Amino acid sequence: MSLEALLKPFKAVDEALLKQCTRFSMWMEEKYVPKKIQPLLVSISYSALSMVLAHSFSGSRIDINDAGPLETIIGIPVIISSNMLRLPLGIHDWIYSYHYALYSKDVTTSAITEDRFSYISKKIQRLVRLPLLIGAAYLGYKGIKPALVGDSTEGVGIGLYSLVSGIGLATSMYLKDTDPKLLDKEPAWKRVSNWLTEKAQSLVHRPVPVPVPTRYDVLPTAVDHYE
Repeated sequence: MSLEALLKPFKAVDEALLKQCTRFSMWMEEKYVPKKIQPLLVSISYSALSMVLAHSFSGSRIDINDAGPLETIIGIPVIISSNMLRLPLGIHDWIYSYHYALYSKDVTTSAITEDRFSYISKKIQRLVRLPLLIGAAYLGYKGIKPALVGDSTEGVGIGLYSLVSGIGLATSMYLKDTDPKLLDKEPAWKRVSNWLTEKAQSLVHRPVPVPVPTRYDVLPTAVDHYE
């Protein structure tokens, strides 16, 4: 199986999330929030909330030493969502959001001036936004789960912080890449379902009918018919 085939489900999930953020962006525009300042507004909001959580739950930690199958599968998203990489990604997103607010062509369009910085920034964010979101969800789950089962509340703070900052940062990334034309496309899950169905059918052995040659020696001839 090719790499493209393996990545197809992830691309479908990424596109589905982008569609939802496109709807969210259009809703904000209806509420008189210009498209060009939406990512910056989200960045300010999640950063402020993250700082409050970080201050309120200082000393909180998450234990991820008991690595199992789940940790192995989503290891890269967890690394991307860690503080070590979230900080430079967050700083870059702040700069890009500010750049987006300054150089968006028109509030009624999704176009942004495609200078070199915007082009490279968009490529980077398209690559990391879904892993970032998956990692944030996992770290949030890992921190909050012990409190839900009554074991310990030690990881709740860092779990909430990871969840809020990761989702906020990923949302800001998606908002800078929204496209209303996506809403007219067939749902990504349906395209993946059709693709999987085609692949499954291609693996099923279908017997090929073999034509049987006509035996002319048993066919009655015109002469035999009149005799």
